[in-house]
Amino acid sequence: MKRFAQLYHELEQEKEVPLLTYYLTSYASDVQEQEWAWAIHFLRGLGMKRLISTAQVSEIARSKIEFSASIFEACLDATGDLIETVSLVFPVSKNIEDVSFDVWIERIRACLKSGSLEKNEFILEAWKNLRIKERYLFYRIITNSFRPPVAINKLIKALAPYLELNSHQLAYNFYLSSLQLPASIAELKKSSDSKLSLLPLPIVDPQVVENINLSEAPANFTASYEWNGVRTQWIIAPDETHLWTRRGELITEKFPELQQVAKFFDDYYILDGVIVAYGDHALHPKSQVRNRMKRKRITNKIIADYPVYFCAFDLLKSGNTDLRPLPFIERQKALQDLVKKLPLNDLIKLSDNIFIDEWSDLDRHWNDMRPLKSHAIILKRKNDPYGQKSIWYKYKAPVFLAKGILLYVKRGEGALANQFTEYTLGARVGQDLVPFAKVEADFLDEDLLAMKAFVKNHTIERFGPVYSLEAQLIFEISYESVEAAVRRKSGLVLKKPQFVQWHQNDELSDVVTLRELKLQIL
Repeated sequence: MKRFAQLYHELEQEKEVPLLTYYLTSYASDVQEQEWAWAIHFLRGLGMKRLISTAQVSEIARSKIEFSASIFEACLDATGDLIETVSLVFPVSKNIEDVSFDVWIERIRACLKSGSLEKNEFILEAWKNLRIKERYLFYRIITNSFRPPVAINKLIKALAPYLELNSHQLAYNFYLSSLQLPASIAELKKSSDSKLSLLPLPIVDPQVVENINLSEAPANFTASYEWNGVRTQWIIAPDETHLWTRRGELITEKFPELQQVAKFFDDYYILDGVIVAYGDHALHPKSQVRNRMKRKRITNKIIADYPVYFCAFDLLKSGNTDLRPLPFIERQKALQDLVKKLPLNDLIKLSDNIFIDEWSDLDRHWNDMRPLKSHAIILKRKNDPYGQKSIWYKYKAPVFLAKGILLYVKRGEGALANQFTEYTLGARVGQDLVPFAKVEADFLDEDLLAMKAFVKNHTIERFGPVYSLEAQLIFEISYESVEAAVRRKSGLVLKKPQFVQWHQNDELSDVVTLRELKLQIL
C-alpha cells in the first residue's frame, strides 16, 4: 500500500504526460502484475463495491479518539474533509507491516459480506497498520469515494507508451474491459488490426484569428457558426458504433440515443461534428453535454433532462472509400445526401452555412450569433482536403466587457509575497454582491501603491493570504464567453477573463448584475 500511496501523490502533483509515464512505469517495475492491474483499475476511476459509508467511518473514529468531540470538529473545520480528518487523528504505529496494494484490496473484498462488527474490527486493524497517506486512500476505497489523481485521457496518454499502444487503441481496450474487476495487463496490451476501423482519425483544428485579413476572395471559403458543444468523431459500422472526443475519450455509452440512430445507416461511415445540448427550441450550455459524460449510468431520465443532438459538418469515410482527399464542398455534398436518406429524426442535424460576399460581412453576423449562443465563425477553404494541409479559420466574436466590484484580494507566495496576485470581483444581485470572476492585474507603480493602501485601510477580514475588502473599487474586465457552473455560488464561470482597467470614479450602479451575465451563458 505504501508504494501505491507514493504513486498516487506523484501523479496528483504532476501534469506533464512524459513524467506521468515515468512514474507509472517505475511503479510497474516495482510491483507484481496483479497489484499493477488493480492500480490501473482504480486510477481509471472504476473503484469497487462500498464496504462502509463515510458517516459510519466518522462514527467509528469518534468512538475511538482520545480527545473531545469539539476538538474533532475543530480538526474537521481545519481540513474541510472528513476522510482526511479521520486519517490524521490517530497516531501512527511504530511497527507497520508493509502489505501490497492488491493484498489490501483482496482483504477489503473478503470483508464485504461480513457483519457490521467484523467490518468495524477490520477497519480498526487497518488503522494500526497503515500510514497517514495510506489510510486516506484506504478510506476512499472502502467508502467508494476514491478520486483518480489524473484525468482519464491523460492517464491513457501516459500509459500507452508503456503498453506499446497508441492512446486510441488503449482507450478502446479500456472500453472493452470489465468494469468490476481489473483487466489483465495482457488484455490491455491487446492490439487487433480488425478493430482499427473503429479508432478515430486525426482531426483538423481551426486556426484562431481575431481579424480577417486574407488575400483570397471570400468566395473561396464556406462559413458556419461554431456551436458550443463537444467535438466528436462518430464512427458507424454495421455491428457497432463509437463516439470519440477530440481528447481521445470514448463516450459511446453516454449517448445511447445516438447509438439507436446509428442503426439507420446502411454502411460504414465516419462523421466529424459536435455533440450539442438542445431543448425547448434553444441551445443549452456545453456543460450539459459534459454532465452527461460524467455520469456512470445513463437512465431515461438523464436522457430527457439533458437532450442532445449531433451536428455533423464533415464526412470522412463512406464504406471502403476514404473521402478525406476530396475537396470540402464534395465531402459536404456527400454528407447532405447521406443525411437525407435517413429517417426523419431530431438527433442528427447538418451544420448551417453563412453566405459571405465580402470579408466585412463577417462583422455583421455577430448580432445574429449572440442570440444563437455561438461565439465564433468557422471558415473552411472549399477546395481543401481534410488533413494537415486543410485551411480552417476560427473567427472569434468580440469579447464581452463587464464591470465588477472588488471583494477579495489574494497575496502571492515566495517571491510574490509582497504582491497581490488574484482579484475577486462581485456582481449585483438585488442589494447583495456575489463573486463571479477572479483575475490577475498589472498595475502601474502609483496604482499598485494605491491598491496596497486601500487593502491596508479597508480590510474586513483576513483568511491566510486572502483579504476580504469593503466593496468600493470597480474594475472592468473582458471575457470570451460565459458557461454554467452549478457548483459556483454565482452559477456561472467566465472563460478567459482579463483585467482591462480600474474605474476610480464609477458607482455601484455601474456594476454588472448577475442576471445580465447569466443571459450570456453559452
